[in-house]
Amino acid sequence: MSLPDIVGMPVQIPWEVPDAPLAEAIPVLVVFGMLLGYVTYRVVYVVEHALASSTQAVGAAITNSHVFAAVPTQRIVTARYRPRNEILNATLAVLTVAVGGGTVLALSIGRTRYFGMAVIGLLTVGLVDLLVFRRLVGSEESLLVRTELLWVVLRDRRFAVSALLSSVIVLATLGRGLAYFLCVSVFVGSLVVNVYLTDERYAPILSSLALLVVAAGTVLAAQVLTGPYYVETLDTVYHTALARRIADAGSLVPTIGTRYTNLPVFHTLSSVFVQLSPVAPRTVIGVLVAVLFSVVVVAAYAIVRNVTGSRKIGFYAAAFAAVNPEFIRWGVQAHVQSLSFFFLAVFLLLLSKLARDIRYTVVSVFIVVAWTITHHLSVFMSVVLIAVWTIAGTAWILAARHADGDSIQRPLHQYMILTVSVAVYWWLTDLVQVPIRWITQTSPSASSGLPTEQFVIQTYTDPVELMLASVPFLLDNVHYALFLGVGGYGLWTIVRPNGTMPSRVFPKVIAGFLVAVPLYIPNPTWALARGLAALNRWGIMTLLFLLPVVALGLARVDDHRRTAGIVAVSLLVVTAAFVSVGGGFTDPSLSNSFGYDKGARDHFTTGDLAAADYVLEHTSDTPVYASHSFSGYLIHEDWTGPTAKRSSRFGRMRITDGSPEAQPGLTVVERTSLREGRIKVLVRPPGSAAYDGEETIRVLDPVSADGIDLNPDGRNVVYDNTDTFVMYEPDRPDAADNETT
Repeated sequence: MSLPDIVGMPVQIPWEVPDAPLAEAIPVLVVFGMLLGYVTYRVVYVVEHALASSTQAVGAAITNSHVFAAVPTQRIVTARYRPRNEILNATLAVLTVAVGGGTVLALSIGRTRYFGMAVIGLLTVGLVDLLVFRRLVGSEESLLVRTELLWVVLRDRRFAVSALLSSVIVLATLGRGLAYFLCVSVFVGSLVVNVYLTDERYAPILSSLALLVVAAGTVLAAQVLTGPYYVETLDTVYHTALARRIADAGSLVPTIGTRYTNLPVFHTLSSVFVQLSPVAPRTVIGVLVAVLFSVVVVAAYAIVRNVTGSRKIGFYAAAFAAVNPEFIRWGVQAHVQSLSFFFLAVFLLLLSKLARDIRYTVVSVFIVVAWTITHHLSVFMSVVLIAVWTIAGTAWILAARHADGDSIQRPLHQYMILTVSVAVYWWLTDLVQVPIRWITQTSPSASSGLPTEQFVIQTYTDPVELMLASVPFLLDNVHYALFLGVGGYGLWTIVRPNGTMPSRVFPKVIAGFLVAVPLYIPNPTWALARGLAALNRWGIMTLLFLLPVVALGLARVDDHRRTAGIVAVSLLVVTAAFVSVGGGFTDPSLSNSFGYDKGARDHFTTGDLAAADYVLEHTSDTPVYASHSFSGYLIHEDWTGPTAKRSSRFGRMRITDGSPEAQPGLTVVERTSLREGRIKVLVRPPGSAAYDGEETIRVLDPVSADGIDLNPDGRNVVYDNTDTFVMYEPDRPDAADNETT
C-alpha cells in the first residue's frame, strides 16, 4: 500500500493517457452530460414560463414570519424579460460547465484529492440546480396525503426523544458506527421537520433547542470519552501536559519559555478543572471543551435569529452547526483554538444585537480581553472575518440612509475594541513576531529545501483506478456538497429577482458567505496558499459566517409549495446529518465504516498508558523509540514530571524495507494498535534516491501488522501486557540481555 495522498512533497508520476477507450471517452461524456443537462433545464424553464399565466406568484420569503411583515413576502412576476434572472441562470450554467471542466482537469492530473473535490463541486452545483429546478415543477398534492401518518409521527415530540435515547443505547451497546450515525441523523431530522411543519409563532423552538444541545454533547462525548486517552493531534497531548504542569505548580511558571507564555487562558482554565476533579486530565479537558461547544449551539441559534429575524431559521442554523464535521472535530480537542471559537461565538452574539445598549459593549470588553490572551492565529482569523460583516453592514446602512443608522455605532465600537486590543497586545508582548517568523522562516514556503517530515503525492494514470482510489476521500468529504449546495440555493434566493430579505441583512450575509466559503472548503487556491497559512484551521472559524445563508436556503426549499418541500427538507437534513457526523468522527469515520481505514488510531489504550508508565519509571536516559503519537505522549509525560524541559531521548520508530530498524535502546510497540488500527511511524519513502541524500527526507506513514515483519525475540522483550510491549536492543553485541538502564 502506497503512502497517503496528502499534499506535500512533490513526488509525482508523469501523466500518461492510457489506451483504454473508456479513459478517452470519460472527459467528453462529462462535458457533454453537463451541457445536455443545462439545455434540458433551459427548455423546461422556457416552456414552463410560456404555459404559465402572465402573472405568477413566486418568491415567498419565510411563511408566517411576523418579523418580515414590513417586507413584501410575495411579489408578482410578469412574463417580461428580467436581466437579473438571466444573469443568475447564466451564472449557474457557467458554474456547471466550470466544475465539469475541473473534473476533466482533475482526471488528467490524476490525484485523488483533486478529483474528489471536483466531484464534490459537481454534486454541489447539481444540488443547487435541482433545488432551483424544483421550483419550476408543480408538486403532487396527494403526496402529503399518502404519507400523512409519517408526518404525524415526526411531529410527535416523543419520536425525537426516542430517537435520541436510541442513539445513546446504540452507542453503549454497538459503539460508534453506521447505526449510531443513522440514529443521530434521524433525531436531528425529526427535530427540524417538527419545527418546519409548525407555524413560526407556535414552533417549539426552545424545547427543540434543548434536545439539540443534549444531542450535540452526546456526539462529542461519543468521540472523546470512549477511549482512555483521546488524541486528535499531538497538540492535544501538549496542551493537556501544559495544563497539568500549571495545576501541579499552582502558578503560570511552567508557561515561561513556551509558545503560550503570553497566551495562558486555555491552560489556566483547564488546570483549574484538573485540580478540582479526580478524573484523568485529558477526560476533564475533553468534557470542558464539549460543554463549551454545546453552548455554541445555542449561540449559533441566537446569532442567526438576530441576523435574519426568524427563530426557525436560527434553529436550522443550530442544527447544521451541531452536526458539522468541523464542529465535531474541534469540539473534542484539548486545543486553544477550540476555546477561541467559543469566544468568537459569544462575541458575534453580542455583535448581532442591534439595540444600542452599553451593557453589550461592557461585556464584549471582558470577552475580548480573555480572547486576545487565548490564541493568536484564530483571533487574527476572526478579525478578518468579522471585518467583512462589520464593513458590509455599516456601508449598506450608511448608503441607504436608514433611520436605524445609529444602531451601527455599538457594533463598530465592539469591533474597534477587538482590533485595537489585538494590535496593542501583540505589540506589547511581541506576539507579532510569531506570524512573521512563520511566514519568513518556518512555513513550508519559507523553509529551505524540503520539510523533514512530509507525505508523498501519488498520482494515477488510469481514470478508473483514480475514481476507486478517491472513494475514501469522497466518503469523508461529501458533506461539503450538501452543506454548500443548500447554502448556494439560499444565496440564489436572496439575489434572485424579487428576493426578499431585510436591507440590513442583505449585504452582511452575502459578503460573509462569499468570503468564508473559499476558506471553509478545500479548493485550488489552497495549493498556492497552504505553505503560508494554516488553512485547515480556518474551517471552524468560518462556520458561523456560513450558517445564515445555509439555514435560509433550507427555510426556502419549500417556499410556498409545502407538499414537495417537506419531503425535500426531510431527505436533505437526514442525509446531511448522516454524512456530516460520519465525516466528523475520526474513528470510526464514514470511510472506516465502509471498510477504508484512515490510518493511525486516535486514542491510547489502557495497555499503552501502562507501558508508558513502565518506560518512564524504569529509564532515565535510555533512548526510547515508539510510534508517532506514542513518542509525543512520552515526551510530554516526561516533561510533566520533575524535569523542566522536554527530553530529546524519545524518537520515532523507523521502518525500512518492511521491517523495524534495530536501534540501541527501548522500542515500544502498540500491538493492538498495529493489529487493529495501524500506527504511524517513520518510513523510507519510495523513490527517495531522487533527492540529495536519502537521510534528508523522513516520511510518516500509517503501517499495520500486515505491512511489516514484526517478530520480536522473546529474550529481548522486557515488558509485555498483551496490548503493548517494550523491546530492548543493546548497543553492543556483548551487552547483557534485558538491560533497561
